[in-house]
Amino acid sequence: MKRLLLALLASLPVASVSFATQVFTVGPPGSGASFNDIQSAIDAASPGDVVLVAPGTYQAFILDKPLHVQGAGPGATVIETPQFGAATMAIVLGVPAGQTAVVAGMSAVIGGVPLFRDGLLVVEPLAGTVALHDLNLVTHPGAGTVFATGVGRLIVSSSLVHGGAGGTGSGPGYALESNDSRVWVVDSVISGQGFPGFFGGEHTTVGLFNSAACFAVSAVLGGDVWPTFGGEGGDGIDAQSSTLFFDRSIVQGGVGTTSTGAFAMLLASNTTATARADSVVVAGPGGGGVPVSADPSSQFTVDPAIRPTLSASVPLASA
Repeated sequence: MKRLLLALLASLPVASVSFATQVFTVGPPGSGASFNDIQSAIDAASPGDVVLVAPGTYQAFILDKPLHVQGAGPGATVIETPQFGAATMAIVLGVPAGQTAVVAGMSAVIGGVPLFRDGLLVVEPLAGTVALHDLNLVTHPGAGTVFATGVGRLIVSSSLVHGGAGGTGSGPGYALESNDSRVWVVDSVISGQGFPGFFGGEHTTVGLFNSAACFAVSAVLGGDVWPTFGGEGGDGIDAQSSTLFFDRSIVQGGVGTTSTGAFAMLLASNTTATARADSVVVAGPGGGGVPVSADPSSQFTVDPAIRPTLSASVPLASA
């Protein structure tokens, strides 16, 4: 695992791992830090700088340049979302090609009631790389957790991402949703949570749409249905027009009370999914024992030799 993470870091653009020109400290009042809130430090920093955040509770922030925002660890550095409106802890944007923004060592406390697809952490269209490391992101049922659109490369490593309830349109969000992006999940757990049956029973954990995704030494777990209401178990991944790879990973459907649902993966619209033989893809109870549901244009295969790397050119499905 350590070698895998080192290889991941080594693959990042040189500009993103060079020595920072300046370190900005953030801490509670009286801590001696230069700033008491994260946003002020981000605004003062220049590309390549480091924002070092001490233990404490802070407000949400917008990261609009390639910086390294480093907390003291999940549970120590905590981001509290607004009490009203969208429960978003961070928005990342403005990272150009060849550069990297890092958000690491934090967790979130949900202050308000999130609005369906609002993401707890949102990555807006950008050409560069966004690395999310050592995060503990948990949101309410029905709310999205990590939401990415048009991202050159999103890396989620050594993190727990929990929440969402699946769905489309104005419906519930996913624990991880990727649109027109390239995503790498390493040494992480992406898990869904149940949603009441009267909301349709949809609680898929990961949604991939016209995206390329690789899961290495990670787990994707479908949400379990709420026993009080019953319904389908949560599917692990819903992928459309996408390319997926699995390296020493687990994909599992959630627990349900009906005879349908709880697939590990739903593949549609020319989606291909390939797994190493040491990956595990299984249906949850209520899925009829069928781990993968693929339409005629899609396929799932097992290839013992597959070992994708971050430097590999993995095209989007529409390319």
